[in-house]
Amino acid sequence: MKRIAFVFSHVPHGNSFGREGLDAIFGISSLIKKINLFFIGDGVFQ
Repeated sequence: MKRIAFVFSHVPHGNSFGREGLDAIFGISSLIKKINLFFIGDGVFQ
Protein backbone atom coordinates (compact mmCIF):
# COMPACT_ATOMS: atom_id res chain seq x y z
CA MET A 1 0.00 0.00 0.00
CA LYS A 2 1.39 3.38 -0.97
CA ARG A 3 1.28 6.42 1.29
CA ILE A 4 2.17 10.04 0.81
CA ALA A 5 2.33 13.04 3.15
CA PHE A 6 2.08 16.76 2.47
CA VAL A 7 3.40 19.38 4.88
CA PHE A 8 1.99 22.90 4.78
CA SER A 9 4.19 25.35 6.69
CA HIS A 10 3.81 28.66 4.83
CA VAL A 11 1.14 31.33 5.06
CA PRO A 12 -1.42 31.21 2.23
CA HIS A 13 -0.98 34.93 1.45
CA GLY A 14 1.54 36.32 -1.02
CA ASN A 15 2.51 33.06 -2.72
CA SER A 16 0.94 30.10 -4.46
CA PHE A 17 2.40 27.33 -2.28
CA GLY A 18 -0.93 26.50 -0.63
CA ARG A 19 -2.96 26.40 -3.83
CA GLU A 20 -0.34 24.34 -5.66
CA GLY A 21 -0.19 21.93 -2.74
CA LEU A 22 -3.95 21.45 -2.77
CA ASP A 23 -3.90 20.93 -6.54
CA ALA A 24 -1.23 18.26 -6.09
CA ILE A 25 -3.30 16.54 -3.40
CA PHE A 26 -6.40 16.48 -5.61
CA GLY A 27 -4.38 15.12 -8.52
CA ILE A 28 -2.67 12.36 -6.57
CA SER A 29 -5.82 11.33 -4.67
CA SER A 30 -7.02 9.27 -7.62
CA LEU A 31 -3.86 7.15 -7.44
CA ILE A 32 -3.09 6.95 -3.72
CA LYS A 33 -5.73 6.43 -1.05
CA LYS A 34 -3.57 7.00 2.04
CA ILE A 35 -2.79 10.73 2.07
CA ASN A 36 -1.63 12.54 5.22
CA LEU A 37 -1.75 16.32 5.58
CA PHE A 38 0.29 18.18 8.17
CA PHE A 39 -0.33 21.86 8.89
CA ILE A 40 2.61 23.25 10.86
CA GLY A 41 3.25 26.79 12.11
CA ASP A 42 1.80 29.36 9.70
CA GLY A 43 0.47 26.53 7.54
CA VAL A 44 -2.57 26.22 9.83
CA PHE A 45 -3.98 29.30 8.08
CA GLN A 46 -4.47 27.36 4.84
